[in-house]
This record gives sequence, structure tokens and C-alpha cells, in this order.
Amino acid sequence: MDMFRNFDLSSISVMGWIIFGLTVVNFIGFWLCFFFEWFWNDEPVYRRHSKMGMKRMLVYDSPIYMYVLTFFLAVLASIILSFLMVGVFEGVLWVICWVLKILAFIIIVVAWIAIVGGVLSLFAAQIWGILVAIVGGLLLAGGRWLRDAMTDAVEWCQDLLSDVWDMSVGVAMFGYENWQGILLIIAAPVVLVLAIAAVIIIADGVCWAIEGVVTAMYKVHRKCPYCGEEKAFDYIVDGKPHPVKLRPNMYGIFYHTNPDGKKLPTMLLNGRGKLTRQCCKCHNLITNDGPMTYGTDIHIGIVGAPAAGKSYMIYTALDELQNKYQLPLSQVDKDDDTDIEQKVRLIHAGGDIQTATAERYHAVQLMFKPSGRPVPYHLYFYDVAGEAFNQNMSEDARKKALQFYDNVMSIAFVVDPHRFDIKAAGTRFSHEFMQWMESNGGDESDRYNPNELFGRLREFIIQSGRKLKSIDFNFVLAKTDLGYLDALDTSAVAEGENPLRKVVDRDLGLSTTLITAENDFRSVNFYAVSALNGSDTVPRMIVDILKRQGVKEMSELTKF
Repeated sequence: MDMFRNFDLSSISVMGWIIFGLTVVNFIGFWLCFFFEWFWNDEPVYRRHSKMGMKRMLVYDSPIYMYVLTFFLAVLASIILSFLMVGVFEGVLWVICWVLKILAFIIIVVAWIAIVGGVLSLFAAQIWGILVAIVGGLLLAGGRWLRDAMTDAVEWCQDLLSDVWDMSVGVAMFGYENWQGILLIIAAPVVLVLAIAAVIIIADGVCWAIEGVVTAMYKVHRKCPYCGEEKAFDYIVDGKPHPVKLRPNMYGIFYHTNPDGKKLPTMLLNGRGKLTRQCCKCHNLITNDGPMTYGTDIHIGIVGAPAAGKSYMIYTALDELQNKYQLPLSQVDKDDDTDIEQKVRLIHAGGDIQTATAERYHAVQLMFKPSGRPVPYHLYFYDVAGEAFNQNMSEDARKKALQFYDNVMSIAFVVDPHRFDIKAAGTRFSHEFMQWMESNGGDESDRYNPNELFGRLREFIIQSGRKLKSIDFNFVLAKTDLGYLDALDTSAVAEGENPLRKVVDRDLGLSTTLITAENDFRSVNFYAVSALNGSDTVPRMIVDILKRQGVKEMSELTKF
């Protein structure tokens, strides 16, 4: 700040203060013109940019920079104009003085003419000549006074102009010697605006980085529970989509104000997840009616033939994990097809809970928030209708029903052995299983070939572009309460061998499918479950499958 200590205001003359006053007046005049242009013009130069009613923040908009540029130019123009005004005034005054000086000379000449004419008139005996001579004498006296006065005025103007020039040089020298301080004063608004802009832009980037790091660290994706789309969403407010991307950007860092004046959070970390969003791919609305709005994505697909018990299995298991085992699970984005509480009431009432629509799916979503973990788990369970694997379905319908392959991390392949087609070509069952089927098998018309079902499943996954090695595969032997395991020898052939693997390989005619699964998928696991009341096999299976996906806290809380 030493530069300001060199300012010697006492050295400024009266004319200097006059020029300073003119500078202030000119500056005020410039800004009055600016405001008149702003308020009276339908298309002002400084109009803020907008997009469908959304106004940008000032630092991202051109008017603020035009404001400070206008201020900077107005200061310079005011200083220059003040000097010009003084110079013009002095120049005009100098010209007037010269005109009056010439006029005085003319008056003197006229006065002499009048005096001479009056005297000659007297010699001609014209009495009025006396009056003419008197008027000429008066004009002569006044003309001489006027001539002398204008001569002094011209000299005064010349001296004053010389003083103004000297003062201008002095002001210029003053500016040269103190240019840093003067420039700092003039440019202060520009520097201030640029500093604020830099802070806001950096804050914008920091918010992006923080949310990006958190979501990447905890694998948060919030994919569409209908089609698996991850990024193409519109946020819906009062039935209308927010017109711009809802994230920290030029329309706001922490919040956007939509065209209707409502403030919308821009990040998951400050509440964006509570807003209703619409998938731009499948156009379904997605809501989150729970306190937790985002978490680590875990996608589990439940696949099997029609009436294999998949829906009964998944809804009873999730209900027990919530209520019997008191896990911190809360369901979000539920509808009539996915509401666990509603489905369990139907089960208890003996109603049909089979997946309603074969040509679509809506994931059953739960948020699991173990204590000590800053981000919950967002669990997606896809209850895929068995009809999706029917040969008579159109490709478009099958594609819609099986879009969960884009995200699925683990597949539970549910098989119902009592409905196996024991006459299917290429299948080999054990003698014990054949004997049990003769006494307990279902209706002949309702049977299916699990090998064909697995083949179509594998084909669909490959067609979707997913790598099989990125997916865990689980053989789930359902309805064990029917007693088929009791009729089989489930003892392990070799030490450490899974007895259920032996059943799948030797007894159920799935040896080829088993070998293919073990070669193709990341891992293959085996479960035998019953969804009857009192059995905890299905909840145990769900917990174990999730544990293999990294959700270890669930098994610790249930003691499974």
C-alpha cells in the first residue's frame, strides 16, 4: 500500500479540482445512460442469458463482465472528457474574445467615421452633425475600452490555456508516477468480479470432485430399476422436467432455481436423490420415498421357469430379513408389483403373487444401512417372469423383460425338480431321482427342460454384451420340502465336495449345464431352499449371495 502514500493532494490546483468535479459528473452521466438503456430498452445490451427460463449465475454470464468493462471505460472516458470540456470551454472563450476584439476595432473605426462625419456636417451648417460627433466620441471611448478589455481577455485565455496545458502535463506526470495505484483503483471492480468468478468456478469443480469421489468409492450408480440406464434422466417437478442437467454448473452450485422459482438440490449429497426422476430411455418414473436415496449398487437377478416359486421365495425372504431378523432395510420406489408388505399379505391370504407382466420388470429395491458405514447399500432384486424365456415371445418383448442383464452381478437360477421333463432328449437322471419323480412328479403338461432354460439364459446374456466372467451364478434347488433330496444320496463323493453339486451333476441331469456354468461364470454356488413357514433357508441364501457381493455386514447382523 506504499503507492498510496505518495499521493500529494495539496499539489492539485483549483483547476485540478474543477477537472476532478467534471470527471465525477461525467461518470455519473455515463451510468445514468447505462440505467436508462437497461430499463427503457426491450432488448438491453446487458440482458442475462437464459435457457428455457433458467438464468445462469452472474459469473457464467456476459453482463457482469460487460458491467465491469463499462465501469472501467466510463472512468477513463470521464477523465478524458473532463479535460476536453475544459479545453473546449477555454477554446470557445478565446474565440469569443478575439471576435469581441475585432468588433471593438470595427467600433473604433465606425466611431472615427462618425466623428469626422459630424464635424463636416457642422461645416455644412447641419446642426445634427453635433449629435453624430457626440455619438462617435462615445463609440470611440467604448471601443477603445472594449479593445483593451478583449486584449486583456485574450491574454488571460491564453495564459489560462497555458495553465491548463501545464496542469494536464502535471496530471499526466502524477498519473505516470502513481499509475499502479490509479490502475488498482480503476480496475478494482474487474479484479473483484474475476476473483469471485474464480472462487465460484473452483467451488463448482470441488463439488463435482467430492461427489465423484464418494460415488466412485462406494460404487453408487442409481441405475433405472426398469431398463438399467444409468445417466439419461430428467428430474420432474410439478409434472414438468427440469430444463437443464441438475448438477453443479452455470445455473447453480448447490441448488438450481427452476423457472417456477423452486430450489432444487444439485447433488446426491444434499438431497437430489429425493426428487422424482424419469428415465429418458424407458420413460418410467422413479421415486425414492425413503430417508436414504443412494447407496452402493448390488444387482441380483432371480431367474427360473414359470411357477418355480421365485416370487414367493424372494418376497417372504426379504420380509423376514426386515421383520424377523430386524435388519436395517427400507424399501424404496415401490409399486403394486414390488411392494413387499402387500405381496406378503397376499401370500398369507393364499393369493397369487406371480410376476404380473412377463414383458417388463421393476426391481424390488431396498436400502441397507449398517451402522458405521457412511453410504448404505442399494439392493436391486429382479424377479424376472419365467414366461420371458418362452420361445413364442417376440424379441422386443423378451428384450424388455431381460434388460436386467445390463447390470446383474449375481444370478439365482431357481429350479423346481418336481417339474423337470424326465423325457427330454439329452438328459440323464439318477435312478433314485427317477423313482421319486414317478411318485411325486407334477403334471406332464407343466414340465420343462432346465438345460434348455439355462441355454437361453446364457444366450441372452451373451447377446446383451455382458461378459459371463463378471457374473456369479447360483444353482437354487427350490421346494426341498417336497422331499426329493431325502430320496437322493447327498453325501459328498470326495472330501470337501459340495453335496448339492453332486445332486446337480449326477441326479438332476444338469451335468452339461453345470460344466458350462463353471467354465463361463465367475463362480458357481449351490443352495437348497424351502419357502415354507419356519424355514430360514431362503433368507440364508439371500444373505450369502449378498455376502459374496461384498455385503458382509448382513451376515454379521443375522449371525448366518
